[in-house]
Amino acid sequence: MRKFLGLILALAMLMTLTACQKKDAETPENPAPPQQTEPAETPEIQLRDLEAVAVNAEVAEGRIPGGEYVLPEKQVSMVQWLEQGALGLLVQTEEVSLYGVESKDSYPALLRWGDSMEEFDWLYVTPQAVEPELWLMDIDGDGETELVADCYGGSGTGVSMEYIYIVEKDADGRLVSHELPWSDLCDQVDRQFQMAAMNDSVYAALGKELVEITDRIPEEAEAERVCLGWIAGYTPAEGGLNGTFGVVVEGTGIQGPVYVADVEGFLRYEDGEFTLENLHLLSN
Repeated sequence: MRKFLGLILALAMLMTLTACQKKDAETPENPAPPQQTEPAETPEIQLRDLEAVAVNAEVAEGRIPGGEYVLPEKQVSMVQWLEQGALGLLVQTEEVSLYGVESKDSYPALLRWGDSMEEFDWLYVTPQAVEPELWLMDIDGDGETELVADCYGGSGTGVSMEYIYIVEKDADGRLVSHELPWSDLCDQVDRQFQMAAMNDSVYAALGKELVEITDRIPEEAEAERVCLGWIAGYTPAEGGLNGTFGVVVEGTGIQGPVYVADVEGFLRYEDGEFTLENLHLLSN
């Protein structure tokens, strides 16, 4: 009987000791190992700092008109000018006037700035008939006033383009135009875009900003890359211009421009060079 009671007592002590050891193993000082889970899947995109985008301006000297112009004093819309032909005053400020000139093969822009008057081969005539905008500002910070001409020169399906021309006067009072080369700017920005697919989703990235573009891609199409399209607009700001640009997706089965996002940035101009900085990728 004593042997049986001793056996029962020893068994109870063993069970108590085992329970205590298990409890001690799960205390904060000795936590139980967590269950192993698979890491969440992420797009194969390396988010990184953006580089400033800089392009050289396309320089063009103005042409002094070969004949005498009878300059109209009344401003007209571009639609009215295109209907009446000849010479039309499209934009006027206190110091600057821009006239549309109808010639045999083209539509030169006649610019009068103070005592200077010269012609430029700018893109500013489209079926949308949007008048150019003129801003006098010290855009390069040199203490001198430059003329910024914003010309609407591209329209159509998926196209809405404004072209930027910076006009300066040289020492002889001649006018010199510095055009923002859109294709060169696109090439620089496009190199910094990334795109990746994850499961049933597609993502675009620019720098450290990521947006999902899945719903923008046509069914049965295969997206291959994202890049700037043919949408660009500008507004004046202190020391430069604010720009907004459309982003398209390209790939197999994608017909025509399909816009999936927007890019905003700040455009500066100095010493014959345009710099686009502070870029942000936004869902449209």
